[in-house]
Parts: sequence; C-alpha cells; structure tokens
Amino acid sequence: MNAQTRSLVPILLLTALAAAGCGRKTGAGPEAGGAPAAAAGTATAATAEALAPREVELAVAARRDFRPTLEATGTLRAAREAEMRALSEGQLEAVPVDVGSRVGAGQTVFQVRPIEYRLDLQQADAAVVSAEVALKDARRERERMEGLAREGSATGQMLDQAVTAAERAEAALGEAQARRDAARQRLADTTGSAPYGGVITARMLQRGEFVARGEPVVKIADLSTLHGEFEVPERLAGTLSPGMQARLAVRTTGEAREGTIVAVNPSIDRTNRTFLVKVAVPNPDLRLQAGLFATAHFELPARLGALAIPVAAVIRDEGRSFVWIVDGGRARTLPIREGLADGEWVEVVEGLPPGQGVVTTGAGGLVAGAQVAVKGS
Repeated sequence: MNAQTRSLVPILLLTALAAAGCGRKTGAGPEAGGAPAAAAGTATAATAEALAPREVELAVAARRDFRPTLEATGTLRAAREAEMRALSEGQLEAVPVDVGSRVGAGQTVFQVRPIEYRLDLQQADAAVVSAEVALKDARRERERMEGLAREGSATGQMLDQAVTAAERAEAALGEAQARRDAARQRLADTTGSAPYGGVITARMLQRGEFVARGEPVVKIADLSTLHGEFEVPERLAGTLSPGMQARLAVRTTGEAREGTIVAVNPSIDRTNRTFLVKVAVPNPDLRLQAGLFATAHFELPARLGALAIPVAAVIRDEGRSFVWIVDGGRARTLPIREGLADGEWVEVVEGLPPGQGVVTTGAGGLVAGAQVAVKGS
C-alpha cells in the first residue's frame, strides 16, 4: 500500500459512518410518528368495542311441570346432650370416665365422697325412730284420757291436752320422716349416673377436687341420633313438615345419610327471614360427630303449570331477586319473587308475565340502559 492509498482509508471510513447515521435518522422519523398513531388506533378500537351492543341470550318465561328441590346448609348436633352437675357438694372421690368414654344409662360417671351424707342419714333414721316412740306414747295417753273422760275421772281440759300432744307427736314424726327422706336423697345424689347411654364429650373436674352443688362435672351426649339444624328461607314456609324425608351430605367426610324431618319452627326469624328445620339422622355406628357441617336436600311436592325461568337468569342481591330483560334494545331489570326450584328451573311467583324473555347469558357487567343485542336475532 502506497502513501496515497493509506491517506484515503480514514476518509472512506468517515464517509461510511456518516451514511449509516443518516440512515438511522431517516428511519426514526416514521417510527416516532407511528407510535402515537398506533395508540390512537387501539383507543379507537376499544371505544368502538365499548359502544357496541352487548350480545346476550334470552329464555322465555313459560309454564311447566317440575319437581322442586330445596338445598340448605346446617350443623349436626346431638339429639340429646346434658351437663351433669353435682347435686351434693363435697370432694370428688372418683371420676371414672374421660372424654370419649362410652357409657350406658345408669352408669356412674362421678362420685362425691358419701361418708358425711351416710352419717346424716343415720341420724335422720334415729330421729324417726325416736319420733315413732313418742307418737306411740302420746296416742296411749290420749286413749287413757278418753277412757277417764267417759268415766268422769278426767276433765275436758286434760283430754284436750292429751289430744293436742298426740297431734304434735304425729307432726313431729312427719318432720322426722321428711328429714330422713332428704338425707337419703342427698346421699343418693353423691353418685352421678348417666341419664341415658351416650359418649362423654367434656370433663370439667378431676378426682380429689371439691365440687360445689350445681357445678358441672362432665358433659354427656347421645350421638346415636343426630339432629341437623337447617335455616330455610321464608319464601318456602309451609312447604316442609315433620315426617318428610331428606338426603344429607356431610361436607367433611363426604358421607351421605337419609334423615327425617322431626320439627319445623312455625316462627320466622325477623333478622334473616328464615325458619329452622330439624332433621333426625340415625348414627348407630357413631361415625358422624356433632358439630359437622352438612347439606340437606329436600324433595318437595311436584309443581304443575308453574311459571318458571332458568335458574341462570335469576340475580340475587341482599335478599332480593331480579332478572335482566331487553326493552327496546336496552337492558333493564325487573324485580321478581321466587318460589320453588329444582336446580335447573325456578318458579316465579310475582313480577314476571308469561312469555317475557329474560337474559340467561351475557348478564355479567350489565348496567341499566346499556345497549344489548339478542344473539341469533
């Protein structure tokens, strides 16, 4: 390479770099101007989409026959449960049961020390014997005075005194017998016996502790039958009655059991507008525990010719029900009063005329007055 060639190399390099730089500036212009244009296009499309009518599907309210069902959630409770309290105070001599112990009717579950109560009973027995002797003496004296009075050897005052003494002796014997019976009962009350067969669900005191009269010692529950307590909406009042069957599904265990309604509260709760339904559930194997959540399914009498709409059309909010309808191409709500349902259809008692179309699909996010288009029309 000669000197002239070497001097041309830097010039050529600078020329190439300048050309490249110009190319980048030329391309940047359209890109810089293109970004706002693209954003504006996106905003226009979004606006157009927002203004486009919402597409919905309708179902027509019509009369139909269906067999309604009712589903309610509640809690299983022991059919019988009681806190066993001490009827006599004293030191607990024995508590032979613990939580989970199965006991039979009449079985001892706790024992208060009985020695003091036995001594009280012995004293009461002795007092009765003494009162019986006194009564015999008083009666003999009264009989003697009556004989003397007939013979004229005793005054009326003497006879009256003998009669009064005999009456007092009878009253004293009655009092002594009552005290003896009370002492006998207090002694019997030192033994806490199970009122029925069941399971011990709590033990509050231990052997050796002092128990006051009326203080709880253990809790017993009869779990062979559980009662499911379910709150049912006010609108279904009069549809359930004792003797009706129910299918129960226990949430935790997944078990299914058959039950029978045993009680229906005739009073409506003013706060939540529901009424209580109690279902008896056999539990002979004791697999179910009290306190479990359960869902009850009640099959109700068939409804013939009832005005019904799909369940999907009903919107519920704060205890009220309504549906969306299409009026002149715009969405509007109609309040309704529901009746019974079968899981797919729900009865409309009030608020909807037959033949009225209701929105079943596309109601999500609708607002009153929004433009809508019925699919397929």
